[in-house]
Amino acid sequence: MMKFMCIMLLFCLFSCGQQSSPDGRSRLRDAAIQLQIDSMKRQNIALLDSIANINRKLNAIKR
Repeated sequence: MMKFMCIMLLFCLFSCGQQSSPDGRSRLRDAAIQLQIDSMKRQNIALLDSIANINRKLNAIKR
């Protein structure tokens, strides 16, 4: 009986992770998506900065 209870306790401990429930999996997925969105925002800012620099250089050449 004690062995059975130990096995059940171990099973409960390992099966209660975030990957074990739909809600936990969706939270992990949402966190990964948010990281990707944040990365894309940083890339967008860098691209806009580069375009602005190119624009300034072209305007300086025109003058």
